[in-house]
Amino acid sequence: MASACGVAVLAAMIASATASKNIFIAGDSMGEYSAQVLESFCKGATVYNGAVGGTTAVQWTGSGDMQDSLGSQKCGGKPDYIWLTVGGNDVLNTGCGDTETKESITAKVTATINSVKAKAPGVKILITGYCMPNSAEARRLFGNEKMQAGNRSTPRRLACSSPAKFTFIGDAVKAAADDDAMVTYVDSTEACGGSKEKWSDKRYFADAIHLNNQGFCKVFSQTKVQEFFGCEAATYACETLTCAITGYKHCSGEGDMSECASCSENCIVSKGSGTTGSAATSQGSGTTGSAATSQGSGTTGSAPTSTIGTTGSATTATTGSGVASLSQTNTIQCLTVAIVASSLLGYWW
Repeated sequence: MASACGVAVLAAMIASATASKNIFIAGDSMGEYSAQVLESFCKGATVYNGAVGGTTAVQWTGSGDMQDSLGSQKCGGKPDYIWLTVGGNDVLNTGCGDTETKESITAKVTATINSVKAKAPGVKILITGYCMPNSAEARRLFGNEKMQAGNRSTPRRLACSSPAKFTFIGDAVKAAADDDAMVTYVDSTEACGGSKEKWSDKRYFADAIHLNNQGFCKVFSQTKVQEFFGCEAATYACETLTCAITGYKHCSGEGDMSECASCSENCIVSKGSGTTGSAATSQGSGTTGSAATSQGSGTTGSAPTSTIGTTGSATTATTGSGVASLSQTNTIQCLTVAIVASSLLGYWW
C-alpha cells in the first residue's frame, strides 16, 4: 500500500509541477476582447494577450508590429501554445464573400499560419473560428452600406444578412488549419447556441459578434479546446457566471481595449443548479471567469478540479488524473512519501 501510495503521490506532484503553461493570443478582436479569461477556464495557464482588434490575416503575415510581440520577453518568451484568431475581418470587410472567395481567404490564413510558425517554431497552434453571430448587425460594424465602383456609387444590400453567409468564415479558416499538422481547428460555430442555420443566443455577446465572459466560457470549455491546452479537469456552468470582463493586459502594447462596457447588456445570469461531483456551479456574482464551488468539501475555488470527502475510516481523493484510496493506517507512510517527493522536486504543497 505504501508503495502504491508513493507512486500516486509522486505522480500527482509531478503532474502539478509540470501543469503550468504559457499561452500567447494572436489575432483580431476575438482574441483581444478575451483579455485574460482563458486563465480562468484553463487552470495552470498563464496568458499573454498580443491580439489587436480590427486586424486581418494579412496584417499578421510577415514582419511587422503584429509579429514583434510573439516570443518577446514582455509577452512571456516562446509560448507553449498559441491561440490564433484571424480570418473574420478579412471576410466581413469584403461583404461575407462578395469580393473574396473561400480559396482566397484560406490562402491568407495559411500565410498567417506559416508566418506565426516561423516566428515560434515547434509551437502548436489552436484556431477556434468564431461563434455564429447573434444577428446580421455585425455587417454594419464594418464599412458602409455602399460599394464604390470607380466613380459610380451603387446601392448595396446587407451582405452578411444570414447565418448561412457567415459559414464562409469557418469554412475558409478550417481549410487552412486542416492543411497543417501543427494546427488544430475546433469549430466554435455552434458553441454559443447558433448554427449554420440560426443566429446565436444574445446572452453570450457584448454586441453582434464580440463575446462576453459567458461566451468565452462556452468557447474555452469545449472538450477539444481543453484537451489541446492540457487544462486540468473541470466543469464550467457558463450561464451562471458574470458576463463582465475585466483585467485587460496587452503585452504587445498595441491593443487598446481597457474595458468591455457592453458585456453585460444582454447578460442573463442563471442561478447554480447544485451540480454534484466535481462539477462546478457559480451564483453569478463572483469574479470574472470563476468556475465556482467544489462539491463535497464545502470549499469555494476558482476552478474546481477535485472533490475530497471523508467516509468512515477511509479518505477518498478524486482528481482529473485518477482516484487513490488511502486508509488511515497508511496516512503516516503517505505523508512521509510526500515529504520526500517534495524535497526531490524542490517545493512544498
